Amino acid sequence: MKRNHAIGLFMNIVCGFIICLVMGLIVLHRVGAPMTLVTVMFTTIESFFVSYMVGDLVPSFTWGNKFAAAIGLKGVPAYFIAIAVHDLFMVTLISFLATFMVSGFTMKTIIGWWANYPVVLLCAYLVLLLIMKPLMKVAMKITENITD
Repeated sequence: MKRNHAIGLFMNIVCGFIICLVMGLIVLHRVGAPMTLVTVMFTTIESFFVSYMVGDLVPSFTWGNKFAAAIGLKGVPAYFIAIAVHDLFMVTLISFLATFMVSGFTMKTIIGWWANYPVVLLCAYLVLLLIMKPLMKVAMKITENITD
């Protein structure tokens, strides 16, 4: 396995799990569902499967970095923009697809998803701002012996 692939796989799995856990906790709280181990595990695992697939198919963090570079940003502002693009694509796709997998495609589901979407998007953005750099450092460290 090439190092870049290993880093991407680690980031996809760990970051995806954390974001899915956060999204699940927020939605369960907002809809008044019981916050039990079973409900938290179900929402996290269900959305994680979507997250893993989306994370493999959509290079949103790369897109965010390219966009930040295209508009001339560097350093912290570039990081904020890259995370925003990543958050927008990942959270939108994961939350939308996971919601409809569980609840079906009805007007009530669309309204429920839309009512929670801004809060989930914002909270996920803040979590991603906090975890991406430390996770990348861990990924770099645990893959340092993998050659390209």
